[in-house]
Amino acid sequence: MVTENIEKIIQAIDTQLIQKNKPYMLLAEANRLLTSTRLIADNKALKKIVESGLIPHAYQTLKSPKQWRIPLSEKGKAEKEKLDKQNKQQAKENQYKIQTQIL
Repeated sequence: MVTENIEKIIQAIDTQLIQKNKPYMLLAEANRLLTSTRLIADNKALKKIVESGLIPHAYQTLKSPKQWRIPLSEKGKAEKEKLDKQNKQQAKENQYKIQTQIL
């Protein structure tokens, strides 16, 4: 059943958002991702999931055309923060190596 896969669905969306450095994913994008990874069977399944509130951080825009958006979950935000810190540290180390090579 799909509800058993909610955590996997959220994790797949978070991973994609982090990799693409995007603030949210539209329902259509999420559908393509999740059907290709076989976490959902069809396009209607995800809409039912977000409408029922099983992905609590998903929201629908108020202005027309209304769109469902799925941003990073709290776990995803924490993971992105951790990766951003690692990347920043790596950039500092690379800069130091370049400067010492020049000297």
